[in-house]
Amino acid sequence: MSKISVGLIGYGYWGPNLARNFRASDLYELSYIADLSEKRRSAAQKENHGSRVISDYREILEDSKIELVAVATPTSTHYAIAREILSRGKHVFAEKPLTNSIAQAEELVNLSEKAGTILAVDHPFLFSSAVRKLKSIIDSGDIGDIFVIDSERLNLGLIQKDTNVFWDLAVHDVSIIDYLLGGVLPHRLMADAERYTQQDQHEFGAVSLRYPGKQIANIRVSWLSPIKARRMMIVGSKKMAYFDDIHPDEKIKIIDKGVEYDSDKDKALFPVYRWGDALLPRLDNTESLRREVDELYATIRTGTPFPSSGRDALRILKVLSAIDESLISRMEVAIV
Repeated sequence: MSKISVGLIGYGYWGPNLARNFRASDLYELSYIADLSEKRRSAAQKENHGSRVISDYREILEDSKIELVAVATPTSTHYAIAREILSRGKHVFAEKPLTNSIAQAEELVNLSEKAGTILAVDHPFLFSSAVRKLKSIIDSGDIGDIFVIDSERLNLGLIQKDTNVFWDLAVHDVSIIDYLLGGVLPHRLMADAERYTQQDQHEFGAVSLRYPGKQIANIRVSWLSPIKARRMMIVGSKKMAYFDDIHPDEKIKIIDKGVEYDSDKDKALFPVYRWGDALLPRLDNTESLRREVDELYATIRTGTPFPSSGRDALRILKVLSAIDESLISRMEVAIV
């Protein structure tokens, strides 16, 4: 199959990572890089020989050879840029979150479906070897029915002025949990958060999500932590799983621990605690973003479903928006 000619809009924090992976792949031709900053354009020119570096992204849209446009600009700009790209019949690969509002995301999803184009959103953790392995183990039934998922994502910074800690950090945990549970939307949630060093955005927060199948997911995020942590604990009816994305060698442990009750009525009041072995699954070292762009190619060329589509991203936005609503009302919020 032929290469896909791609244009990249935005060369700030995430753009260079996208450019590096497009360049490294035999499936793409990175034809354009657009950025408003002269400094960033200069960096793009030095790091991407063979790509045309420009200031006005609309030049990309005028090129009929461009099939895919990657958008790595501030979230507030995603809607207008992606809408323009889709209206030209080109595919979109947007940095997360897709937009700032549910209404804007719904419009983009409907526009892409009507035009027959791909709207993909960059949720890179869904393509990591560890999360893929967790998904495989859960789907196999080895853990059993999922009861509880506890997740925390902590770091010192980066404190931001234009978004809160949930939209910056919890978006990853929400997307991972959504993926692991098969795209089931929680039906209600309760969030709490606080500001400490600034008045603009919440720097610490926690949210509890309730799902129709009685699952509970708890997420804790912070920009004010002395340690960096990215970990998740999954409690199932058969086994438990522990995911530590920071650990270099033991990212996943499947632990044969649990609580059982004897079928004998006389003994049913006394729980039996099971303490078994821990299994450390083997993981490959493929970079998640590299796997993501490779799978995006397959989606565009063969129609293979992409794990982070516009509709998937829309569910994530519904959760994030409900978190904001809960923070304002200080009450539990229903998600529809």
